[in-house]
Amino acid sequence: MKPLAFIAILCALLWAKDGSFKTIKTYPTPEAKQAVAADGKHFYAIDDAQVVKYDLQGKKVATWQPEPDSHIKHLNSGFIKDGKLYMAHSNYPAVPRISTIEILDAKTMEHYRTLEFGAWDGAANIVLWHNDAFYVLFAHYTGSKAEPGRTSADTRLDKFNVGWERTDSYYLPKELVAKIEPKSISGGAFGPDGELYLTGHDAAEVYKVRFPKEGKVLEYVSTYPVECEGQGIAWHGNKLYAIKRSTREVIVSEWISE
Repeated sequence: MKPLAFIAILCALLWAKDGSFKTIKTYPTPEAKQAVAADGKHFYAIDDAQVVKYDLQGKKVATWQPEPDSHIKHLNSGFIKDGKLYMAHSNYPAVPRISTIEILDAKTMEHYRTLEFGAWDGAANIVLWHNDAFYVLFAHYTGSKAEPGRTSADTRLDKFNVGWERTDSYYLPKELVAKIEPKSISGGAFGPDGELYLTGHDAAEVYKVRFPKEGKVLEYVSTYPVECEGQGIAWHGNKLYAIKRSTREVIVSEWISE
């Protein structure tokens, strides 16, 4: 058996039983407003228009900010792939919503590339990589923050191939819409079990969902309490990185299987 296949089976067995999150580390992080990304050696605090790289002792390593006249207004969730930090970005709350993916070199903290969606339907709040595909969640809201004719139920997870061509779309289950409305999904990451974990705007919980065998609606699995206040999250191993906006902290929780 190939090593990667063995690891996948082992993870599935470990996660077959339920469990819970236990807080193991808290970092004072003034920039912890929108999201956090992690690569095992560093974590990256993401603000609207600023990213600060920290080592695991909580020491600042580098800071990136766009030029004053930049189009970058509202960065959101991010992840690390092949030494690059991918971040979802939009002009929220402006209408029409204009979304991009902003990419930094995680080592040098220099801007690497902008991927443009233009006036896409919804605001890009999450970008992910899983099983050789990119996923971008385009958030919608209910009420005063809504685009015309849209509600939180119109929030959509689009799947893209490596050439950034959209190949599929999925919508939120009604159980999850009921939890987040009138706001939307603000963070998400694929866990060690291969399932997708999502967060809302401010609730201290994460929502586990999975892709359906048929249809376009994600399947709601479970809700787990975790020390955070919604927003962007990141998995590294069995550790979940999250933020607490009210205290400006990055909080690391470990998954404990029952």
